[in-house]
Amino acid sequence: MPKFLDKVLEPFRRPPSRNSEGGEAKPGELHDSLNDATSFGLRILYPKDEGDTTTQMQQIDIVAVHGLGGHAINTWTHDSTGKLWLRDFLPHTIANARIMTFGYDSRVIGSRSVVGMMENANSLLTQLSLLRNSHEARPLIFVGHSLGGLVIKKALIMARETGAHKQILESTRAIMFMGVPHDGADAANLASRIGDVARVFCNLNRINLKDLKRDSRPLQDISRSFGYLDGFDIITVMESEETVIPGTTSSILVVPAPSARLNLGNRERWFHIFGADHRGVCKFATEDDVGYMMVRSHLETVAKQACM
Repeated sequence: MPKFLDKVLEPFRRPPSRNSEGGEAKPGELHDSLNDATSFGLRILYPKDEGDTTTQMQQIDIVAVHGLGGHAINTWTHDSTGKLWLRDFLPHTIANARIMTFGYDSRVIGSRSVVGMMENANSLLTQLSLLRNSHEARPLIFVGHSLGGLVIKKALIMARETGAHKQILESTRAIMFMGVPHDGADAANLASRIGDVARVFCNLNRINLKDLKRDSRPLQDISRSFGYLDGFDIITVMESEETVIPGTTSSILVVPAPSARLNLGNRERWFHIFGADHRGVCKFATEDDVGYMMVRSHLETVAKQACM
């Protein structure tokens, strides 16, 4: 990365993450806070540093965005093996990619709103544009989990409407939505779906259902506006198991198929990851995991097409 960009991006950077014992977190080690400020902003997972010879091979950018209650690292890291598939597995297949995660404060229940979460779309655009200023036309693939998919949708809508970051939209070749609630045609269903996501990641006593219903209206507008965008493929990854609601014995299918699918015809490829709930739909224990192999295959296909 050019040195002047290092200085420009400095305000977005944070000190190294710390583990529960106060030491610097090691690769694959889970952070002790889902909203640790050290995880905010763009973080390059691969290649590891500028001196890595693979930097000369980079032909495509892949950016992963977490959702409500998520984390730039933890969301994509398997709880048992500590494997972060974006860093530990994917480069084995798509070695010519620069792979990043985007983190932000995803605590939206209480003093903040779900709509406030969408404000991170502008930060995503700004940081990506700065990072890509010397190769703006490089193909781009987004990966979004849960409401992170809505942040991606909002970012691309803003790129079209403002024109300030139009190259981001023009370079986007595919988006992989993993357990993302769309429900663009029905505000009531969208509000219910957001409530289900909130129950999985937040304390039930802190959820204001009235706020969630209010927030669903502008989110519904995002879904409608997104329908006018084209020029990229959609890969929809769906959960197949119910997710246990913390602090209860109840479980729910957070984002069922009718909510997860956009129904865009040939533009959209979709599949379920069997055995995965809403949290697990974006985490994989090993490279031999059947769910990961499906994800890898689809990303490899769109990456090859983008670089042709």
